[in-house]
Amino acid sequence: MSFVTLVGPAKPITRSGIIGQCRRVGMTDEQAEAQFRRMLTMEYWGNDTYTVAVDRNSDLNHFPKDAGITVVHMSIHRRDRAPCTDWRDFQRIKNDVCGPNVEAVQLHPAQWRVVDTSNEYHLFAILGPPDDPFPVWPVGFTGGLQTDTGPLPDGAVQRKFDPSDNLPPRDDT
Repeated sequence: MSFVTLVGPAKPITRSGIIGQCRRVGMTDEQAEAQFRRMLTMEYWGNDTYTVAVDRNSDLNHFPKDAGITVVHMSIHRRDRAPCTDWRDFQRIKNDVCGPNVEAVQLHPAQWRVVDTSNEYHLFAILGPPDDPFPVWPVGFTGGLQTDTGPLPDGAVQRKFDPSDNLPPRDDT
């Protein structure tokens, strides 16, 4: 069963409610109105634990226009609004919303660009043009490695994988 399924917003979206929330966190009326219009075009995914607002037409795309890159913004929060700390949950959300061959990042920006208002977490996925639909970020590991057979010699441990984690087959040759 999929980790997340397409649903409507957790609460009805009203113009006055969104504008009021935006004003409380310091947005101008123009910014608040833009946020309201953006929320009407988003997809909403969720399960018992998480709600994910997906903006497939994100204006947070700062790649050159001729690069053919589309940015998908996933805004994630727990339904109980507690902090999120499980990397595997975010990986599964990314896989379900964008696909297992798509890469996404959680950005820790310069302090002047920080958005931190409500235990909300943001993943930014990139989709490429038809000739390169699954580009990779120009940072990070060049291959994968997963294990749950610890403890390792340095004492590090890893919890067991769940079959739904959809790990690639292991090659022990």
